[in-house]
Amino acid sequence: MFTALGDAVNVAARLQDMTKALNCTIVVSEEVCKNAGIAPDRLMKTEVAIRGRDQPMTVCAAADPASLAGLLKDQAAAPCAERPVSADGLV
Repeated sequence: MFTALGDAVNVAARLQDMTKALNCTIVVSEEVCKNAGIAPDRLMKTEVAIRGRDQPMTVCAAADPASLAGLLKDQAAAPCAERPVSADGLV
């Protein structure tokens, strides 16, 4: 059995819990959207308080997983562009 610990795991759990409050099936951080090459303006964007963090976090929500998959397909079909990847984006 494995146990995952750390800030990224805590934030991911908090974002998962927010799906109920935001009435959606997917909540990802704005940083993850940027790292995936998805324009955050293509999703519902809101700022939320994360328990255990001093600053609010901007998150993007999708009501339907297929809509997010469609955005990823759009991104994959777009001309190749460099995207910065950071450890913070793993939330």
